[in-house]
Amino acid sequence: MLTTVGLRKAPSIAGKGGLILAFGGGPYESRLVLTRGSGEVERVYPGAVEGRVTAISPSPDGRNLVLAVRPPGDRETSELGVFDLRGENYLRITRLERDLEILGTPQWTRHGLYFVAGKDEPSGGTAAPYDLYRAPPEPGAPKPAPGVGEDFVAASIRVSPDGKQLAVIGRLNPKSPANLYVLDLLAEALRAVTTNEDMEIKTGPDDLAWSPDGDGVAIVARGVPSTEPEVHAAAAGDLLKDFYNLYEIPVEGPEESSR
Repeated sequence: MLTTVGLRKAPSIAGKGGLILAFGGGPYESRLVLTRGSGEVERVYPGAVEGRVTAISPSPDGRNLVLAVRPPGDRETSELGVFDLRGENYLRITRLERDLEILGTPQWTRHGLYFVAGKDEPSGGTAAPYDLYRAPPEPGAPKPAPGVGEDFVAASIRVSPDGKQLAVIGRLNPKSPANLYVLDLLAEALRAVTTNEDMEIKTGPDDLAWSPDGDGVAIVARGVPSTEPEVHAAAAGDLLKDFYNLYEIPVEGPEESSR
């Protein structure tokens, strides 16, 4: 029986809408498998990954996967690596410092690998101090992503369908409200897409997604809840602002935003 620890669609890899799964191949390793729509395992890739795969994302050409890995025997360390589906081997890109962990799914863009990492603890009762990093697709030390600012606190990220932009839910500083931002990867410029002081945007690793045409980003948000108990007598349809809902936010392309 497979124990799934990572799941991501990879149509360019699977050919007909298949899925790449990571499962526990042993007490200290993970293996990748290819499945089809029926759910049956079509192929088990022979190259093992030492540790537990926590997230998977395909490269733009579908020939490689970027993996977030928790190495065995060290719960305080995260690792970023690349699995070559043609050569069927795993290459560690970097291992983070002991007090850092990767949050969510790393994104493979035209300008490098982007991921969110930090200490899993709050900072002064505000937001956990997670930062956005960029790394090359070969071994080397990651660096803070250019263009976002030193105080920026990142949460969830997604690369646009054309690979030119990165949607980021984050805060300009730990005490700022969370908003949706878009990072132009070529220009290394960050712009705010929402500026809601009265909206609470969910910041989970999977709480945003691009539309297939790249013209919008879906987020999950609600109005800022009251700190006092409330009794709602209105019809449910009139109370949507008090509950989390799915919103699509229009996003300009890099060329349009530079005009």
